[in-house]
Formats: sequence, structure tokens, C-alpha cells
Amino acid sequence: MGLAAALNYGLKFCKHQYVCRMDTDDIAMPLRFEKQIEFLKSNKDIDVCGTNVVEFSEESKNNFVKEMPVNHEEIKKLMRFRNPINHPTVCFKKKSVEELNGYPEIYPEDYILWVNLMLESKRFANIPIPLVKMRVDNSFLSRRNLNLFFGEMKILIYMYKKKF
Repeated sequence: MGLAAALNYGLKFCKHQYVCRMDTDDIAMPLRFEKQIEFLKSNKDIDVCGTNVVEFSEESKNNFVKEMPVNHEEIKKLMRFRNPINHPTVCFKKKSVEELNGYPEIYPEDYILWVNLMLESKRFANIPIPLVKMRVDNSFLSRRNLNLFFGEMKILIYMYKKKF
């Protein structure tokens, strides 16, 4: 089915106004959902809320905190060069994503969704603390290959054509 189709299928069954996402092998930190939903309720203008992420490996004792830009303008600026939202940490307003018919079936589906939301003047923020631990093993690294590179190049061309 593919990830975008699976995410869109699952979105149909979400009954609440906020949707939080993570991968099956990721670990949510205590209070992750409470903090993100509280943030969105306190910042009604924000449509997409991500966080920093701790990348960890079972093989290594070293953890790496992947920090992201915090406010909308910083996120918009970085989005022109690379994905500014850690997808496994995202919590978004369901309505905002549904208005665009969900995730586009273009890889990487999250990056193009954020671009489309930005083009629709939706607002972004990242909470500057890690609220998800993301497993980065050999299978994770093998997924970061030429497909990702070419997918991101397509998105950069798309943004250029949209004058973003």
C-alpha cells in the first residue's frame, strides 16, 4: 500500500482533532502527548507541532539529539533546504491535513505535506525538547538512500516551481 496510503487510511479512523504520529519502533517520552496537545491548545494558530528527537541505536551507547528550529519563521527558512520537522514526533490538527486530502503519495511524503501546508499558510512550531526516542539501526540507515535524495530533489524543484 505504501506509507502515504497507509497514513491516509489510518487518518480516516482518527476521531479527535489532533493526530500524533510515530513509528512502531520509536519510544514516546513520558508526557509527550500531554505536552504537545497542551502546546497546540495554548497556541491555536499552530497547525503542526514537532519536537526534537533522540536518535539511538541498540548497538551503540551513543545517543544523538536531533535539534530542530523552534518558531514558524525558522522552520519556513529551513524548509527551503531540508525537512524541518521530525516526522515521528509530529502532532497536527487533523482538519488542516484533511483539507489537503492527507499525505501526498510522493516520497518523502511528510516533507511534501509540510511544504503544501506551508503554501496554504498553515503555521508550524517545534517544541525544543526531545519527546521521542527514534531507533536508528542498520535498516534505518539503509532506508536513507538514493531514493530519499531523489525524492528531496523533486520536492526542492516543486518548491521552486511554486515560488516557495
